[in-house]
Amino acid sequence: MNIFRTVLSTENMGNFLVDAVHENRSVQSISAHPILDGVVGERMPLLGVDELPEVVKQINEILSEE
Repeated sequence: MNIFRTVLSTENMGNFLVDAVHENRSVQSISAHPILDGVVGERMPLLGVDELPEVVKQINEILSEE
């Protein structure tokens, strides 16, 4: 299990601090904290990778570049 942390921007939902658990460069689960006016908010209750597909896509692209 590997953990990747980054700040990502989405077109529709804004900015997030994201922790992604991944195996073999494929995201297994994520937790996201919205960023509003530069302040990191409470963790969004995400259980799988289906809730924020745009964020998961961005993370997978970053992981494939490493």
